[in-house]
Amino acid sequence: MSYLPIPVNRNLKLSAKTTYWVIAAILVSNVFTYLLFKSGGTKRATASVVQTPAENNAQFYLLDQAQTYVMEPETFAQKVKEVANSLNVPPEWLMAVMYSESKFDASATNKNNGATGLIQWKPEELQRMGLTAEKVRNLSYEDQLMLVKKYYQQVKKEYKPFENLTEFYLGAFYPEALGEDYCYALYKQNENGYKTYSLLDMNKDGQITIKDIDEKMKRMFPTAYMIERPQPTGIRAWLGW
Repeated sequence: MSYLPIPVNRNLKLSAKTTYWVIAAILVSNVFTYLLFKSGGTKRATASVVQTPAENNAQFYLLDQAQTYVMEPETFAQKVKEVANSLNVPPEWLMAVMYSESKFDASATNKNNGATGLIQWKPEELQRMGLTAEKVRNLSYEDQLMLVKKYYQQVKKEYKPFENLTEFYLGAFYPEALGEDYCYALYKQNENGYKTYSLLDMNKDGQITIKDIDEKMKRMFPTAYMIERPQPTGIRAWLGW
């Protein structure tokens, strides 16, 4: 490779002030180039990172709350899914109802009305199933979930399939209201039950209606509230479940 001769003025002299500014300009240019390269390199590295669905997998709905009482949360979650599938409802609905009623404490008992267990069975409901509150409190989580399944299957057979989270909650709390319109009053101010459940009177009009229950579900469990019931297939579709 050949180079063309470049004439150089050997008599060129630079003042101290000029030399200072030349050196400063070179330093500033180098720093700017370094920062620009560093910034560009960081942006390229960030853009190249792609999170896979496996890395973004969220924990099963409300399972973090259940861990306060459940020793084997993954086993519990799997059993919840099995029970929900047998009832043809989203497992999130079942988790929401259990959290609302007992905070996942299988031995929880309401001092006002004696309701017990994961979905707070009232004494008269337990009596119909041939059980006592003490026996239910001593059941394992798996056994209580089987009892939940049995109970909901009976409610579903006696009343109707559950179309949304509000109806599923009513199945545990007040099954007699299933199929009624939103203005239906479960408890009124002059009734004993109203005092026990007065916090459910969302608009404070002196009565607890299905609309109040629906507002509670929507406010407390927005994720579960928006999940639709699975469409039945096979024999379930044929039976209209």
